[in-house]
Amino acid sequence: YADGSQEQFKIEAGNRAGGLMSLKWLPNKQGKTPTEGDVVLYGVRGKVTKDDLKKIEQWRAAGAYVVAFGKKGLLKRGKTGPNAIIDSGKTSGLMTQAGKLVPVDTVINTINLWVWTGEFAAACTRLGQMPVFYQSYSTPGGRERAKKQSGKKFHDDFKIKPVKPGVLGKAYLENISKYLAQVRRNELGKLRQAAQWLSETESKEFAATLPIGHLFPGHFQDPRAPQISTFYPPSIYQKQKSIFSRKNFVFYCGYQYSPDELIGLALEKKFKLLYVTVERSSKEEPADNIIYLDPAWPLSDGCVSVPGYDVPILPASGVVNATIYWALLAESLGN
Repeated sequence: YADGSQEQFKIEAGNRAGGLMSLKWLPNKQGKTPTEGDVVLYGVRGKVTKDDLKKIEQWRAAGAYVVAFGKKGLLKRGKTGPNAIIDSGKTSGLMTQAGKLVPVDTVINTINLWVWTGEFAAACTRLGQMPVFYQSYSTPGGRERAKKQSGKKFHDDFKIKPVKPGVLGKAYLENISKYLAQVRRNELGKLRQAAQWLSETESKEFAATLPIGHLFPGHFQDPRAPQISTFYPPSIYQKQKSIFSRKNFVFYCGYQYSPDELIGLALEKKFKLLYVTVERSSKEEPADNIIYLDPAWPLSDGCVSVPGYDVPILPASGVVNATIYWALLAESLGN
């Protein structure tokens, strides 16, 4: 199971490309709760609350094993505390920029979630099992594969050779570092230009963010951080495109494919647009009011290969796109 006061932690963990198919959210429609032999992954945002401690104590009493992700100094192991703590680091959880605050701990929790998941999968292979992972529905055969594997915790159609400890977790960290280094090397100038556009908007009513992904938009709406744009779900764009023609700046924090209709609208109405997707639009570019930023992660989203397994595991999109957003926000606040 997955849950947490970092609400998007569980949404990132389950029902997504590169993640475990058998992982379920808490609470759930079936009313099931953790019992003996179950494992709960619990993401903590900022300070641990009484509600956090109450939940953990109840699950421990029922015999579940609780892995908490958060700042180690705020959580204590014991009979009523988590069985294990994955520390988000020495950071206070916030990064300062021009006197403003930008969250860091929730991004680190997400990184640690996928490192843990990789090491869990490797441990299972050493016991002769391979957990079932999702293939992206946006890639050929993804939905058909999910239907075939539905209801399974482990594969019964093939075996994977044992993977040594540290291999998959290290591969994930190395790939995330590689993608972020590529963004910093190739895209930083574009990000700073977009941050200048954002800082020049009169208010958040004239700046819009259209995010796609399991972490978003909730992750961006962290109450500890400044809110300098209005967030819109993709469905609003599909139904009410005229909203964006009245904006000065639009940030499309996308997924795999480019928002061609939105790009066409930006070309027509001349509002400033930053879009982040794996694939770049085939529409005419460059234009002085449109910036494309390459996030560098793969189209499959899963970025770690397990020898003998049919799909890559452990998604990169949430971590990288979140980092890009907070960098954009920090740069805009510094202007």
